[in-house]
Formats: sequence, C-alpha cells, structure tokens
Amino acid sequence: DNFSITNNKMAMILEKHCSNEELGIIYKMISKSEFNTNSLNPLTDDTSIRDLANEFNVGKNKVIKIFSKLFELGVYAQISIANDINYGKPYWILNPYISWKGNLVNSDIKRHFISTKIVKELFL
Repeated sequence: DNFSITNNKMAMILEKHCSNEELGIIYKMISKSEFNTNSLNPLTDDTSIRDLANEFNVGKNKVIKIFSKLFELGVYAQISIANDINYGKPYWILNPYISWKGNLVNSDIKRHFISTKIVKELFL
C-alpha cells in the first residue's frame, strides 16, 4: 500500500483546470488515500474549514473556494464505504480515475465518478 497508480492523461486534464496550489492539494489527497477504497478518512463534508486549512496547508479564506472547485470538477466525492471500523460512515473518496491505491479498482466506486467533468473529458 505504499504505491499509487496515477493516470497521466488525467494529470494533464487537471493541469488545465487547476492552479499549482490546487494541484498540490490533489497530490496530498493522493498520498492520503487509503488502500483499496481511495477513502480520504477522516475527511468528510463535516470537516471544519480550520481542519482542512491545516491539513492541506492552505489559507482559511481559500478553503471553501478551492474545495468547491475540486468537488465540482469531480476530484472527490463523499460516499459511504463499508469497512470493518466504521461501516457505512461517509468519507471523502478520491476519484479513482485520477489515482488508485490498491489491486483492482472497485467498479462501484468508479461508477460514482463516471459523469464528472474531468472523467467526461478523459474519454473525449
């Protein structure tokens, strides 16, 4: 679980849409993603602005704007993942079309991202 597979074509798409600061946040999300789920546990829609600012080293005044943009692009989503610790608890999930940490990508996870802006662009 020390390696992630990153989609190079998606990286080029993200470079067109994101600033260097936003790309840095995505890179940190890739490093935080959990093996076989891409969960960004413990991040959720309920995570405070202060916690996001600290976690991603970004100014508090920028947090809402940046994370709204990343969500709208389809970089992450909040879905529930069944695991042994917190069954069905919602967490942010990194888009597996960007990067995946694990063996095979779960098609149920991919399904959540298929209609996002960046994945649509990936398949043009």
